[in-house]
Amino acid sequence: MGSVTDEERQQHQRWVANYFRAKVDEFSYRLEEIVSACDTSLACAMAGQNHPEGTGKIVTYGFSAFSNLVQTLKDSASSFLDIEITWGPIKALRHGQFFYMSRNAATHDGNPIISCWVDGYFYVPSDIRRLDNNGKLVVIAAPTADVRTVCLEFSADFANLLAERLSEMERTSFLLGPSYDPDEVAAFMDSDRVPLFAKELFAQNAEQFEAVVSACRFDPVKESADKLTALAHWCEARL
Repeated sequence: MGSVTDEERQQHQRWVANYFRAKVDEFSYRLEEIVSACDTSLACAMAGQNHPEGTGKIVTYGFSAFSNLVQTLKDSASSFLDIEITWGPIKALRHGQFFYMSRNAATHDGNPIISCWVDGYFYVPSDIRRLDNNGKLVVIAAPTADVRTVCLEFSADFANLLAERLSEMERTSFLLGPSYDPDEVAAFMDSDRVPLFAKELFAQNAEQFEAVVSACRFDPVKESADKLTALAHWCEARL
């Protein structure tokens, strides 16, 4: 394999900057899913009712996906930011150290993390013990707060951290542009999944399509920063 050119590197950064917006949405989706399930559980407990079947799975499984998205957002943002985001500032956030360490327990050990329910609240039941890559015992302190609070407090801080880093970034021109690559769309139109009439229509209007797409200018970094700021406000409003 040959070395990567500057143009290819910039293209990759463009791709990831565009993907990042959707990952922010996915992070928000998982958080809202957890918060909603926790709210349902608490409301049912206060009314003396059992929460709907599957509520616990939404929280437990959702938390696993949610915690892995922290790593995804950290790594993907680092690929197009001027300076990468390390775990250092993330661990300094509310519950940041717990997310840093518990993700390994969930991803590598299969630990469910969330397995305690009391009076409508979900908790991490106790300190988590695991062996690290060197075979040494690691003890992860369980948060004293309930899962809903932990997720909202961490997310507010994490979203603000990412938004700040993105807002400080000096946007180079190659990151500003259309969200669709005409060549990728053209390649898709060659697929057997695309009906013949759609291929013919695209072929007839390919130049116009490319002109419209190329003229659309937008800033995926700013859009992501705005999404993250809105998410932080959403979290604080629900704490």
